[in-house]
Amino acid sequence: MLSYDSFLYQKPKKYFILVSLIGLILITIIIILCSIKSYDIQKINGFIECERACIVKINVIPEDVNLLNVAEFIKINDKKYSYEILAISDIDIDYHHMINYQTLTLKINLDKQIRQNNLVVDIHIHSNKEPLMKKIIEKFIGKEE
Repeated sequence: MLSYDSFLYQKPKKYFILVSLIGLILITIIIILCSIKSYDIQKINGFIECERACIVKINVIPEDVNLLNVAEFIKINDKKYSYEILAISDIDIDYHHMINYQTLTLKINLDKQIRQNNLVVDIHIHSNKEPLMKKIIEKFIGKEE
């Protein structure tokens, strides 16, 4: 039988330390994933026209038109810009690719470096800022709609 003194002075098992370390690492990763927030990002090409003010025209499918209404900002050449939606066209048909699209006209205050007329740029639309852990769970489980 083990006495009280021998119980107090037992060395911890090697596996206990390993399991504790792995548990601590997992808890740390979960805390980090819950604290980091990320955006949904959609990449679209846009056409810049600058006369007095710069206007960007983009073509999106009709389901994505609402995306710009809820987006927080857009990025052009890795720089954030706020925007204002000036016009949304009627639904057009691209017969070559067999898709529907709408042309959105955005007003943006661009830097002098980008203020070139008739320039095609990559636009990243940032929307739906949520914790990264929630996005991972939704990816594995699936969105409930």
